Amino acid sequence: MLSGIDVSHHQNPAGINWDTVAASQAFMFARSSYGTQPDRYFDEHYAGAREAGLRCGAYHFFRPGQSAMTQMDVFCRQLDLMKPDGIALPPALDVEANEKYDGVMNHERYAAAVTWCVEALLNRYGSMFLYVTQRDWRSIGNPDCITLPGVMIWVAHYTKAAKPATPMGRPWTFWQHSGTGRVKGCGDQDIDINRFDGTLQQLPTIGTTGTAEPSDGVDSDRVIDLVGLTLDQQKRDFFEDHDTDPAELKPEEPDDVA
Repeated sequence: MLSGIDVSHHQNPAGINWDTVAASQAFMFARSSYGTQPDRYFDEHYAGAREAGLRCGAYHFFRPGQSAMTQMDVFCRQLDLMKPDGIALPPALDVEANEKYDGVMNHERYAAAVTWCVEALLNRYGSMFLYVTQRDWRSIGNPDCITLPGVMIWVAHYTKAAKPATPMGRPWTFWQHSGTGRVKGCGDQDIDINRFDGTLQQLPTIGTTGTAEPSDGVDSDRVIDLVGLTLDQQKRDFFEDHDTDPAELKPEEPDDVA
């Protein structure tokens, strides 16, 4: 069992000593973007953790009231800043249903937008994580994109139980079991702490789900070179089939959340 953390703009990189963190943690995810905005600390979090020897990944906090296409463009541009070292963790899409910040949502359209984002990330990177809770996934209708080849579950469930409750009973890869942890090297900042039930060698990398081969159903020649102009065609194809456009979900609102 490995332990890892995830950080965002809530954790000031000036207060983190990544060499000390690396003594107890094996991996980290940094929030790279939020809606259509980059995370202001992503570069520093990623560079510090990578230099300290942690396995690094990036996640995007999805906002249903903003264009899904623009969000994926921002996310992929941030991901492109990560060095192609062959051990980077697959990208993660953080999907939360929080009407406090996003207002009353059309859950059917929200699910369609998330599905498109999942397909876009799979087409570009070959594998990806959905960060989600069982409750949030159920609230948007249990979209079946969670079962697509290459999709792994990063579940958030703060419980004393031996295992977390997952959306649709799917197996978990990462389990965020605390949102208020303390980690040596992070001072007195609250830290999200995660578990991986495996070894360092079994951690998934971009294009895999924990093996050396691209995940099932993915054309490995297309894994690292899509998005850009391809997203335009993917958007047209997807929404011709699903008869909706995430850009029309809801007017953009000011963001003030992690």
